[in-house]
Amino acid sequence: NTIYVRSQDGAGNYSAVASVNVTYTPDTQGPALTITSPANNAVMTNASLPVSGTASDNGYGNNGISSVTVNGVSASGGTASGSGTANWSATITLNAGANTITVVAKDTLNNSTQKVVSVTYNPPRPIFASSSVSGGQLRTTLSGLSVGENIVFYVSSDLRNWTPLRTNSVLTGSTLTFINTINPAMKNQFFRARVQ
Repeated sequence: NTIYVRSQDGAGNYSAVASVNVTYTPDTQGPALTITSPANNAVMTNASLPVSGTASDNGYGNNGISSVTVNGVSASGGTASGSGTANWSATITLNAGANTITVVAKDTLNNSTQKVVSVTYNPPRPIFASSSVSGGQLRTTLSGLSVGENIVFYVSSDLRNWTPLRTNSVLTGSTLTFINTINPAMKNQFFRARVQ
């Protein structure tokens, strides 16, 4: 870009034209992004997982951080001004097995940086805390669970073929109670619970 400048005195006389050339390079670089926790390929035993890290546009345009998302959900502390650092955090719920965590940070010009880590969730086996039969119903309480886990209760007549009866989610605490009507047409009934 060339900028031209000239001046005029009170008598209407103009100076010679001066010019200067400037180059504008737009900021198209995403901010620096770090996932502090969890570590990549970590193995977890709790379904509720805190995720945290930092994001900064310092040295990458100094335009600040406008947002940080974790698996598409806005993180807490995900903004910063100028060359400042956003110390962001979020809590996600894991599924049994492999999980991918995707974090995206954007500066105020909408330039983005993405980081991905993978974790494996191995849910603990549910513990049969208590079981009782009353009025033709089986009441079973499981313990040792985590918030966010899905528990499937199965029935079988031969310990080989299992039919799912119901699925419940652990919303609070670490216990879950199932109440199921006993089928009088089945001579033998076996029950089991599985975390999914």
